[in-house]
Amino acid sequence: PDPVKGYGAPKRAAKITSTKKRKTGELIYDVAYTMDKNGLRITPENVAQADHPVWFFGCSFAVGEGVNDEETLPYLFSAKTGLKTYNFGFHGYGPHQMLRMLETTYIADIDPRTPSLVFYIAISVHIERAAGLVLWDKDGPNYILDGDTAIYAGKFSDGNIVGRYADKIA
Repeated sequence: PDPVKGYGAPKRAAKITSTKKRKTGELIYDVAYTMDKNGLRITPENVAQADHPVWFFGCSFAVGEGVNDEETLPYLFSAKTGLKTYNFGFHGYGPHQMLRMLETTYIADIDPRTPSLVFYIAISVHIERAAGLVLWDKDGPNYILDGDTAIYAGKFSDGNIVGRYADKIA
């Protein structure tokens, strides 16, 4: 559980191995995820500490599911440009997690500097995630529209979760 994002890696350094196989037993990937003291997937440390870092947000594509640390997009970007990057992505995240991190002190508590660039890696199913229509994100940040403005309205689980899945029942 995470009070800002609904769920995520704990705020501590860790190395996690992940293996995925096909039903036939054929190996798809066998990788290690290294998380820093903030629970973020690592990026290069030996880069210039520019005045403004680069932030990456998104889901498994941003965090780098199925690839080793040095193969993630934020890591490769940092290695190529020499800029400090932060990988705020995580498995199953959507735009509502990014928005909540930006609205709270979550990022400033890690690094208070203003970014020079911000990337959000999006896929079409992020629409369903932001609407609370996925089972794994029951405590994710819920937003409602007030005119043209998205307003934080608590966690998805604060509302009628059963109603969110009614259209999914076959």
